[in-house]
Amino acid sequence: MEITYDGSSSAPTNAGIYAVTGTVADAIYKGSATGTLAIAQAPAAVTLNDLAQAYEGTARTVSATTEPPGLAVEITYDGSSFAPTNAGSYAVTGRVAEANYAGETNGVLVVSKADQTIDFPALGGQIATNELELAATASSGLPVSFVLVQGPATLAGMGLSFTGAGEVAVAAQQDGDANWCPA
Repeated sequence: MEITYDGSSSAPTNAGIYAVTGTVADAIYKGSATGTLAIAQAPAAVTLNDLAQAYEGTARTVSATTEPPGLAVEITYDGSSFAPTNAGSYAVTGRVAEANYAGETNGVLVVSKADQTIDFPALGGQIATNELELAATASSGLPVSFVLVQGPATLAGMGLSFTGAGEVAVAAQQDGDANWCPA
């Protein structure tokens, strides 16, 4: 008996559908039969990693591990192959991308808002100065505003005007946005 798989005498090892032909090769008997051999993909487990991250201004990618180990995995974020940058929640799917294995899992990537700091240099003594322009910067690059906490002064935007003698306290603040926490 001679058996071929898609015309080859070598039996297949990969998942797929193969046409099988069996031919009797005998001086006395003749005959043949055809059929189909289906080799299914082996199951694989996928685990998504790094599903909780903080905003950094760059794409926040998720990694995946598989069992058996080392299989290629395609990861999508809300159906796109592009990883998100901004803070928020994103549906993540990890799907094995191998001819002989099948497996998939789902998760949620949560990108949290990032903390920011404000650099607001001390004002120091302001003897005989009636007005001062305030300046501060936020690590986020977002604009900083000021609040008069106490003392004999008025504040208009970034201009601080002293109205009398005494100690004045001013606070710098940044309200944050979709990606940054307040500071």
